[in-house]
Amino acid sequence: MIEKICAIVLVVEGDTDKYFYDSFLDKFEYRRKLSNIEFKIINVKGIGNFKKDSLRKCEYYLLHKKKKDIPTYIFLCYDSDIFTRKFAQNPPFDYDNLKKGLSKLQDVQEVYNIIAEESIEDWFLFDLESVCKYLNIRSIQHKALKGNSGEDKLKHLFKKADKVYNKGSNPDSGKFIDSLNLDLIIKQNEELFEKFNNILSTYG
Repeated sequence: MIEKICAIVLVVEGDTDKYFYDSFLDKFEYRRKLSNIEFKIINVKGIGNFKKDSLRKCEYYLLHKKKKDIPTYIFLCYDSDIFTRKFAQNPPFDYDNLKKGLSKLQDVQEVYNIIAEESIEDWFLFDLESVCKYLNIRSIQHKALKGNSGEDKLKHLFKKADKVYNKGSNPDSGKFIDSLNLDLIIKQNEELFEKFNNILSTYG
């Protein structure tokens, strides 16, 4: 029986997102259990670079990936607030145009997105108990959180612990994300990972 092989590329906004998706792949042992799937995380280092660097870095990866000429699926992972809050008047990229450009690259079968509703920080707050435990502060209810966004609320919690939360540049982001219950967070976002899981089922 011929083994089915493919590549899955996750394009992420920044360091915090990369830590999260690295932990996601490791937590569920996808890299170890699915050796026939080549996983790649591409960090564009800022939403302002999403359009240009997604195309450039994906093209470079596709030309240099370990397994040549295999079906490749690209997932664009970003926060929805770039279109509703931060850059509502001037979004940093047009999804349809970016998808069209990526779809033309060698071996790409399909381009999907995984959009964190408002922000990935809102995902972290699904596991508020672990956040408080990591910060060594008293547990707090969601309704008592202060801030207009998930990022603001997380910053406030970090401040209570005499720490600073800087999106994308925390030196201890890995430790923080490793402290979270990823099973709980992913379960809260099952629909967003449906396409990803379908590919795993096909090739797993």
